[in-house]
Amino acid sequence: MMAESTEVATRFERGTLVAKLSTAAMVFLTVIKGYVGLVYGSVALVADALNSLSDILASALIWSGLVMVSRPPNERFPYGYYRVESIATLLVSLMIAASGVEIVIQAVHRLLNPQPLVDAGVPLVAAAISMFTYYILSVYKKRVGRDIGSSSLVADSTHSMVDVYAGLLVFVGIVFSSMKMSIVEILVAFGLGVYVILQGADFAKGAVLALMDAGVRPEVVDEVKRIAGQIDGVVDVHDVRVRYAGPVCFAEMHLTVTRDLTIDEAHEIADIVEERLRERIPEMETVTIHTEPDGRVRKRLGVPVDGGEDLNATVSHHFSKAPRFVIVEVGPEGVRSTQPIDNPAVTMEKRRGVTTANVLTQKHVTAIVVDRIGEGPFDILQGRHIVIYALPEGATTVGQVVEAYLEGRLKRLRSPTQTHDQQVPHEGE
Repeated sequence: MMAESTEVATRFERGTLVAKLSTAAMVFLTVIKGYVGLVYGSVALVADALNSLSDILASALIWSGLVMVSRPPNERFPYGYYRVESIATLLVSLMIAASGVEIVIQAVHRLLNPQPLVDAGVPLVAAAISMFTYYILSVYKKRVGRDIGSSSLVADSTHSMVDVYAGLLVFVGIVFSSMKMSIVEILVAFGLGVYVILQGADFAKGAVLALMDAGVRPEVVDEVKRIAGQIDGVVDVHDVRVRYAGPVCFAEMHLTVTRDLTIDEAHEIADIVEERLRERIPEMETVTIHTEPDGRVRKRLGVPVDGGEDLNATVSHHFSKAPRFVIVEVGPEGVRSTQPIDNPAVTMEKRRGVTTANVLTQKHVTAIVVDRIGEGPFDILQGRHIVIYALPEGATTVGQVVEAYLEGRLKRLRSPTQTHDQQVPHEGE
């Protein structure tokens, strides 16, 4: 956990650098556009300067949020400081909306009190510098934000791209104002203000939903179910909850696993699920898993046989040399069905046991009953959480084996009956 927190801290050092550079650039643009707009009488440029002023505060908030997020969890904040970024995103959104309101007010004021544009040359240069700077910042913020998983930085990159379009509108408005059509510049400023307000409201909505643990990413829940459901031994995945806190997410779920597993085996399945989820979903921070046995108590019992196709079939004392298996589906009410399958490994010279184990796995067998089994197939079946029982003494037919299973008289094998050195040549058992 400590190593993961260190990794998060390292990733977010890039985010703080972006925020610092962005803050410095915004200070420069605010001073330039504000001064030129006031001196040369450009209402659109003054509105754009106010927008940049809000950007300074926004970048400062993102900077502080990223610094907080990089702190490791502690006793008081065991889940870390990840929600700080959502709070920063909300505050940034409110500042964006406030700047939009101020721009609209300035536009209405200029409409009621028109003033001529003194000279268009310098304001046009200032607007062009603003557009170019905002474009560079937007591309940089978006790339870094996606790399480190920072929602506030990605949101701020979108805002910077909006500022590029805003700068273009300001540029066009100044051109029309220089042609004695000042109403165009005022309308540009007004439209810019309304658009900025809407952007701020949209970002604020996302931040509030994140703070309220809203399920805003159903595709992630579906991905969690899909990944967990592919693990051997997992029967069902349900009650999946995924919540995001800043750049990371936390998952909770219930796993229904194959009945008859030991506590250690069920725990191993949960560990595999967690490991696989964190491999496939990089932003996954922690996974809380509750395991429960399959309540349907439905088993597919595989029994090697020398001949026959049903409960009267004669049990074979071999595993991989058995010419066929009878798969018996057993439920609470008893035997539900029987299915004979041929064993393709019986004619093979090598890897009989491995091939037989794979065939049984493909048939979704949940347990097998054997007299002898070697290390290779035993490890394969156990790794896939298929329960391995010893053939009960005196049992000669599949029906007798099933009867012993239903009465709970089967003994579970915890190790292969044959080591590699004890196996008959080419037996593969």
